[in-house]
Amino acid sequence: MSYVYVIDEERHLLGVLSLYRLLLSPPTTPVVDLIAPTTIRVRATADREVAARLLTDRNLLAIPVVDDDDHLLGIITEDDVADVLLEEAAEDIERLGGSQPLEVPYRLASLPLLVRKRLPWLLLLFVAGAYTGTVMQAFQAELAQAVALAFFIPLLIGTGGNIGSQTVTLIVRSMALGEVALRDIAWIIWKEIRVGLALGAIMAVIAFGRAVLLGVGNDVSAVVAVAILAISLWSATVAATLPLILRRIGIDPAVVSAPLITTLVDGTGLVIYFETARVMLAL
Repeated sequence: MSYVYVIDEERHLLGVLSLYRLLLSPPTTPVVDLIAPTTIRVRATADREVAARLLTDRNLLAIPVVDDDDHLLGIITEDDVADVLLEEAAEDIERLGGSQPLEVPYRLASLPLLVRKRLPWLLLLFVAGAYTGTVMQAFQAELAQAVALAFFIPLLIGTGGNIGSQTVTLIVRSMALGEVALRDIAWIIWKEIRVGLALGAIMAVIAFGRAVLLGVGNDVSAVVAVAILAISLWSATVAATLPLILRRIGIDPAVVSAPLITTLVDGTGLVIYFETARVMLAL
């Protein structure tokens, strides 16, 4: 259905008029009697993603753009929205991959530009990952008493990082679509706790069987199983919470990239693993 936006002599937006209603109305009917006064509009100063979301959520073909005095400045069409959403999605994907968005096509990006876009994230992840070695050093006594614990470090931190990456991707996507917000944090945490427990329980059973097959003994196998359950729960909860908190303090949640979550979970996962071993093995 086609629409016409109606303005007064000073270009104030009065409402919207459907051509269908116009054609079916008597010729003498004033236009002001036919318009819908509650026209959805967007301010020129609004973020373009806000305008795109309004248009798609309301299934509109176009949305009027007005200034602070409600003067009609133009319209945004569904074709414009498609371009905006595609660009925003591309930027979010780049951030989730641990890189700043490129302002030019990749084919045209120079080597110095690619280095500048990637280096800050790599340095941040490098610094964040350095504490993994500190954790290993702090628990070297436990490792010396139970060398078999070292066999499962890649498995444990890898699983935690993978679960965290999956969770943060789902949450950031849901936030971008307007499906969840900070007010839903309690519900999200409760949901991800249950998901983390379910995933962790399955992975724990598999990890226990793998450890037994390696011949490390039931005690170490039990430590691995309990640790992987706890790490799975921790990873899912952290990854679900951080994007919402970052948006609340004004930081783009897409910067909570999969590499950052993986790095964070690596160090904390080791602490969980070694503390579990200390308690269960009385080290």
